[in-house]
Amino acid sequence: MIDLEYSMKNTLTEFHKTVVAAILCLTSLMAPASDASAEFASYCGQLSKRPEADSIDDLIAQAEYIGLYTVTEASGDNFAVKPGSPLKVPVVSFKLSRSTSIYGNTPKAITLKGAKPAQIIPESYFFLRDRHQELVDRDSPLLGLSYSIETAEGVCEYVPDLLIGYSYLVFGGANSSAAYEPILSTRYDPFYQAVVSRVKFRK
Repeated sequence: MIDLEYSMKNTLTEFHKTVVAAILCLTSLMAPASDASAEFASYCGQLSKRPEADSIDDLIAQAEYIGLYTVTEASGDNFAVKPGSPLKVPVVSFKLSRSTSIYGNTPKAITLKGAKPAQIIPESYFFLRDRHQELVDRDSPLLGLSYSIETAEGVCEYVPDLLIGYSYLVFGGANSSAAYEPILSTRYDPFYQAVVSRVKFRK
């Protein structure tokens, strides 16, 4: 009886540890502070050519155009990144095709520098709707998924984290970690809906 009671307590303890570990894991995945862009935000801010967008309206105002684009291919060697910079992200060239025009003269096709594609879907994509809801609720483009890099010229810029075949809301020319956000559903994504609504209101 004593052995059974001990065994049950030990099993419950291990179960509790597993539950707690899972909660902490999910929390860390959803926390903006864990992103490379957030970690080096102050460093990157000192090297930017212009102020970073600090609200969704500011992000829209900075954009030369806004459109939904689908990644069609990735190619090329890594672009030059300043030696010794703490902002180190392997960067390649992506080609994107326009799916939907939202604002301005959106090109039919664009080429972007982006983080070298991952072999698997990033964990952040599984919590995208919640993350975008938080972005809208806090009105903070700082919660975007793009990475900060310091170029060979010593200028800090954001590069998107792109996957071939996926669609992204592109704010052409804007300085923000949310300038290239993945959109899994235009109907249900809070960030996409907020941007479309605000663009219509501005018109």
